[in-house]
Amino acid sequence: MLDFEGEKKRSKVLILQLAPMIDVFVLIIVFLIKGTIMEETAVTKPEGLNLAQSVSREQSENSPQVIISNDKVEFKLVDQVRPIAEFKEDDFNPRDPIFKAFKKFQEENKNLENANHINVISDRSTSYKVLYNVVKILRLSGFQSMLFVAEGEGQ
Repeated sequence: MLDFEGEKKRSKVLILQLAPMIDVFVLIIVFLIKGTIMEETAVTKPEGLNLAQSVSREQSENSPQVIISNDKVEFKLVDQVRPIAEFKEDDFNPRDPIFKAFKKFQEENKNLENANHINVISDRSTSYKVLYNVVKILRLSGFQSMLFVAEGEGQ
C-alpha cells in the first residue's frame, strides 16, 4: 500500500499490556478475599440427639435455634419448651402466645443480620409431619429461612 508521497505504509503491531490487567485481577482477588467472612458457627448439639447425616459441606449460620427431640420442641430464641404432641396435628391456634413471642423476638432483633433465619436441629427419628408443622409455625410467624442442621459423614 502506498500513501500520497509514494512511501510504503508500515503496519503497527498491536502489543497487549499485561501489567495493568494483572494489577486489576490482583485487586479483584484481594477484594474477594477481604470480603469473605469467616466465623465459627455456634451450634450446640444436645445430648442424646441423633442428627441426620449429610454429605453437603455447607455450614449453618450463627442463628437462633429450634431443637426437636423425641418428646419436646425447644424454641431457644423465645425460651419456650412445648411437648411434641402439639405438633402432630395441623390445627394451630393463631392466638397462641408463642406467635406473640416470635413477633416480639423479631422486633427486638430486627437490626441483626440473621434475625429472620432459624437453625432447626432435629432428631433423626423425628417424623416428617412434626418437622413440617414446626417449620410451618415458624414461617407463619415471619421467619424467612430455616437451616436444617445435620452431621457430616466424617463426624
